[in-house]
Amino acid sequence: MKFVCPSCGRTNVVPDVWNGNCFVCRKCETQVTAPSLPDARARPWLTSPGWLAVVGLAVVAVAGCIGFTLLSLSIAPSADLPFVDDVGPHGPQLALPGGTLLITWEPGIRSAGGTYRIVRQDIRFVLSAGRAVTPVVRANPQPWPADILDSTQGAAAEPVTIRLEITLPDQADLEGLHGTLHAAVTIEYPVQPEPTEPAELARAQPSRSWNVTIATAEQARRFADVAGTRHAALIAAIVCGVLAAATIVAAAATAEKTITVICPECGRATDATYVHSRGAIRVTPCPHRRG
Repeated sequence: MKFVCPSCGRTNVVPDVWNGNCFVCRKCETQVTAPSLPDARARPWLTSPGWLAVVGLAVVAVAGCIGFTLLSLSIAPSADLPFVDDVGPHGPQLALPGGTLLITWEPGIRSAGGTYRIVRQDIRFVLSAGRAVTPVVRANPQPWPADILDSTQGAAAEPVTIRLEITLPDQADLEGLHGTLHAAVTIEYPVQPEPTEPAELARAQPSRSWNVTIATAEQARRFADVAGTRHAALIAAIVCGVLAAATIVAAAATAEKTITVICPECGRATDATYVHSRGAIRVTPCPHRRG
């Protein structure tokens, strides 16, 4: 233990077992009595009620985050919904009157840097009864740099990826009908015959077809309910995760900890508790008991 001599102010260090005994100060040789250690030590900080309440909230928040995450992953639409498959990384999609299908496919063509432009496109949706519907199409080509045809050090050959946004007509009589979506495009792209030669332009006409069933209003409602529930569960998981992180920080800030201090008024070494509050450290006052 450490304590201050009341006569000269020297800090003396003695073993804890000397508490309450008399000895001579090493500086002024005044007889002093070592302070007595408190009979009851301070309560461990991890048992303080405020800290336990915050940690309990953090545990609940973490459990909620895990639970809502598992719930969002387990929610899946019914298998009988008419999804359009094999449309690229966007995954299965539901075709709706007035809805948009995101189509991505690689026709097996390689160009310099994977760049290309669309010269012509023919997108048609042919119903099983022979009726043809013309959707609204938005293409997303990847144009090449202006100097690629003049440079002898062009970009490496990469696969061409065709990206289309196909919006079906907003007609209620299309609900429940089956058909085939045909996509044919004429593309122009740069290729480099030899590593030391400039790039040349080439053309290709890739095409692709998908079997499509237009979903009914009831099927669209069921899908929207499932998507809404999954979205709500995901938001709840994010909120619980943020709350868990905030409570963990709060637990560290509000924890009641124990520290041994020398009282500047009586010179007594005592165990005190402290917490962080409003940017400052709050230490419990010394009881000023002498041995």
